[in-house]
Amino acid sequence: MLSADSTIGKILSSPEGKKVIDKHMPKFAEEPQLSLVTGMTLRKLASFPIPGGLDDFVDLIDGDLKAIRKE
Repeated sequence: MLSADSTIGKILSSPEGKKVIDKHMPKFAEEPQLSLVTGMTLRKLASFPIPGGLDDFVDLIDGDLKAIRKE
């Protein structure tokens, strides 16, 4: 099951997970420096000060990711 505690690489390797990321963070998957964080969990990334405040909506992303298999 995907969640905010999954690595960013694992989330983005799933078509459904990528859709969730694209919904909440458009163009994130196109970031040139993405390879630097693919081994990090989304929750860990949210703990860093990022413009746009990922920490403000990481729980929404987590809920959407967890709902993927329940649909």
